[in-house]
Amino acid sequence: MRSLMMKIKEKVSNLSKHGLAITITEETLLFSAQEYLKDKEITITKIDVQDNATLINGAIKKMGLPIKFSITIAPEGFNEREVFLRVVEMKPLNNKWLNNVIFNRYSKFISYNDNIIQLNIDALEKVKKVRIGRISNFQMQEGKVVVSIGI
Repeated sequence: MRSLMMKIKEKVSNLSKHGLAITITEETLLFSAQEYLKDKEITITKIDVQDNATLINGAIKKMGLPIKFSITIAPEGFNEREVFLRVVEMKPLNNKWLNNVIFNRYSKFISYNDNIIQLNIDALEKVKKVRIGRISNFQMQEGKVVVSIGI
């Protein structure tokens, strides 16, 4: 019985120090984006997660015509349950109208200001299930994003 209690204590201590790691694949990110933006004038066609950067491809309709875009983002930091991502590059152009439509128009979980995207991680279903805690680590790795939630 004592060893069981020690094991539980070690697990809780380890969780407190390192957090619960939640892995989110490119496919999950793409599915979430497509589901959320269904029936909107914007579509996300590909999300490519690399080490410390992510490339997002999509299209937005303006006056009925699709305008393709790609955005490269990189982690900037995190606080509580929010992640800050810096827009490294945006093609075909980095313009206020396009940024506003992509980042501010459709979501209460995402906001954009001065090349920084602020993302509330509760927008991601896997993370939303962990109702307590705050981000203790955030990493972009080849093919996935890893969010650690600490108590």
